[in-house]
Amino acid sequence: MRTTTLGRTGLRVGVAGLGSGGHSMLGQGTGASPARSVAIVERALDLGVTFFDTAPVYGTEEIVGKGIAGKRDSVVLSTKSLVIPPGAPVTGDRLISGADLARNIDVSLARLGTDYVDILHLHGVTPGQYERCRDELVPALLKLRDQGKIRFLGITERFIIDPQHRMLTQAVGDDCWDVMMVGFNLINPSARDRVLARTLENNIATLVMFAVRRVLSRPEALREMIADLVTKGLIADDQIPATSPLRAVYNDPVFRAFLAGVLGIEQLHPYADEVSSINVHFADKGRELGWHFDNSAFAVTMLLRAPEGGGAFEYVPDVRDADAGDMAFDRVAAVLDGSESVHTLRFDPGALVLFRGRNALHRVTPTEGAVARLLVVFAYNDQPGVKLSESALQTFYGRTA
Repeated sequence: MRTTTLGRTGLRVGVAGLGSGGHSMLGQGTGASPARSVAIVERALDLGVTFFDTAPVYGTEEIVGKGIAGKRDSVVLSTKSLVIPPGAPVTGDRLISGADLARNIDVSLARLGTDYVDILHLHGVTPGQYERCRDELVPALLKLRDQGKIRFLGITERFIIDPQHRMLTQAVGDDCWDVMMVGFNLINPSARDRVLARTLENNIATLVMFAVRRVLSRPEALREMIADLVTKGLIADDQIPATSPLRAVYNDPVFRAFLAGVLGIEQLHPYADEVSSINVHFADKGRELGWHFDNSAFAVTMLLRAPEGGGAFEYVPDVRDADAGDMAFDRVAAVLDGSESVHTLRFDPGALVLFRGRNALHRVTPTEGAVARLLVVFAYNDQPGVKLSESALQTFYGRTA
């Protein structure tokens, strides 16, 4: 097996290691016997695997320990400790103490049948927990290192609820971490720009988790994921690559200055949440956007691809006065029943549209034909720090992070 140096640790490892978590947990998650799981570890050793990762929550530390028995000095061993007490919410602010961490590693060492591990990770740290983990638990890790129980300090993100890598983008700026475990795969490769470039710069080793997603190995799961994307009809900001031309346009200071001048706003600011700033909406045959008002004062959009037919933008200006509390229900009813005429705004792909939809009722008619309508929304605010509420995030995106 090809080998590589594990960042600043200087450890030489194979480019592929054996993880013991995930849905399989070395077969324990699918009904394999412990002996069968130990045999998997032994077979990996025979094939040249030298890096093994486990964790107490996987329930596989003892299996890995038995599998590498007698060969401890020829492998690099990685395990973890949760930063929350048993039963505490995973995103909560209750953390373990340094003494708890020391007890956790002693239990892990006993299960693994060794007196040290090469890497001990703080496991599944959320963005809101990071600073306290750094300030309160890193000193305990350093003490464990001085005692010879661990060699290097690691940290792992909680990728399922932090797919934007917000925690690791904080951690990579601190010099205490030797190793970071990051979610990275074909479905979400955003760590390439948000994390990996900086770990390379700082010589921090990276371990990839979620490398093979079930949706890529199970056709029914892949169909379910695609159906979910189609149902929502949009690609959110955190799913748009950092290198996308759309992001270059959104962040361009000249573009923002132009928009601010046209809109009569002093300065434009991005949304403070991770999903709202840039959205690509797609509408296949029969999909429409019903009559509605916008929550924001203005919208900036660009048509990326026109459908064969339909997909027309219709609007009625000055229907209500939301700031004054005048909801104009009678006029809304007149539009809905067709007794009030509507305007149609026609534009070609590439056209930039600035629209004030807070008081203007508007919709997009159903797409006709086989070509999906594609539209990007560049969402800004006239004040910094604005983000959607959790209820709004759940409504528009089906998630809160």
